[in-house]
Amino acid sequence: MSTKPVRVTQKVHGEVRTAAQILGSSPSDLLAEAWDLYTNNAAFRERFELARKTFAKGDLQAVTDLIVEQQIAERLSAD
Repeated sequence: MSTKPVRVTQKVHGEVRTAAQILGSSPSDLLAEAWDLYTNNAAFRERFELARKTFAKGDLQAVTDLIVEQQIAERLSAD
């Protein structure tokens, strides 16, 4: 198991701590449960598998396309 901490925003940190307290769980257990639910999402699995195959093949154009698509999606969701 990695001992390198993962940084999240103060808002997410506070919400996770509050939710964990209310639900009687630890923040790390709550995040692990949330990650498990997220990774079982069909859309996530499809995107992850595509990215994994793209990286494995070394297809730099496809990797670039994935990154650009993600950046566009983030900008659109921010608006």
